[in-house]
Amino acid sequence: MPSLGIMQGRLSPRPRQLLQAFPWKTWEEEFHQAGVLGLDSIEWLVTADGLANNPIRHHAGRARIRRLVSETGVRVLSVCADYLIAHPFFRGTPSDRAESLSMLMGLIGEAGAVGAATVLIPLLETAQLNDQHEREELIACLQEPLSLARSINVRLALETVLPSAGYLGLIEKLNHEYARIYYDTGNAAAKEYDIAADVRCLGGYLCGVHLKDRARDGRSMPLGQGIANFSTFFEALREVHYRGPIVLETPVEHDPLEDARANVDFVRRHLGGPVNR
Repeated sequence: MPSLGIMQGRLSPRPRQLLQAFPWKTWEEEFHQAGVLGLDSIEWLVTADGLANNPIRHHAGRARIRRLVSETGVRVLSVCADYLIAHPFFRGTPSDRAESLSMLMGLIGEAGAVGAATVLIPLLETAQLNDQHEREELIACLQEPLSLARSINVRLALETVLPSAGYLGLIEKLNHEYARIYYDTGNAAAKEYDIAADVRCLGGYLCGVHLKDRARDGRSMPLGQGIANFSTFFEALREVHYRGPIVLETPVEHDPLEDARANVDFVRRHLGGPVNR
């Protein structure tokens, strides 16, 4: 059965006008809350805002993360390099690209130091791939990070809004055992993709799933209240024998803990596991 986790910040009050942000005041408490919900992991978030102060970027912060993992049993299996949305390493001036690549190289080692198996590279929004030239630049720029990732056994997972055939083609062109796919159900449903068919197409390369639902107007919704067909999606996960993490990237509406509890129970009903009481 896949493990179940949650994106950092989704167990804390949401900052105004932001879909997600690093929970500076509550990041430690989130480990304990995730433990209460019986979650296996928290996906660590590295944003452009406060990049230099993010705990994973410092020896003392990484030590504190490891202690919290030990205390709660809630692991950090993946690290989301959200910073790269605003600062893509395959576009911009040479100095900007070098700075972003340096950040990624550092984050690979930092992720490994807290026990994470995956660094997620979001190719979304301002970092969306616009043409074939940018795809080729991306592939060229990833060669050194992938070599480092292999040396410390940390995968690099790409998250895109490409149709499954284009997504598959990009990963096959990279042709590297440590280059994998991180699939997002909400983004795909908003594009009107068949998320079950996507899983069947991409299954051999999947190493992570962001689980979220969307309304037709694009708003993020509690699981089961939007347009994503989760019944067929979970069937497809079983068909491809997916055993990686499923990470809730669900909205905080009223009470973060209760909102998360409802979404956790939704997933467990589909997976056949126990629900919270």
